[in-house]
Amino acid sequence: MIVRPPRRMKNPQCKILPASGYRVSGSGGLTTVGANGYAWSSSPYSASSVYGSNLSFNSSGVNPEDNNSRANGFPVRCVPDNKSGFR
Repeated sequence: MIVRPPRRMKNPQCKILPASGYRVSGSGGLTTVGANGYAWSSSPYSASSVYGSNLSFNSSGVNPEDNNSRANGFPVRCVPDNKSGFR
């Protein structure tokens, strides 16, 4: 999935987020590979929650304020869309 910033941004850049699925905490197996993508946020979901904040997406849309068990294995970085990396 390609996430594009709104046109009104001064320096729009395209970032590629792979639909890599995630590693399930209980079994260690991969799930939703190629269908869903996830990335952890540096912000906590809430001060009292055992869940972490994350971005999630699939072909239906993007949820920038999702939350999940911190025991699940999500990626923690974006992949640059060009060979020169992020600017």
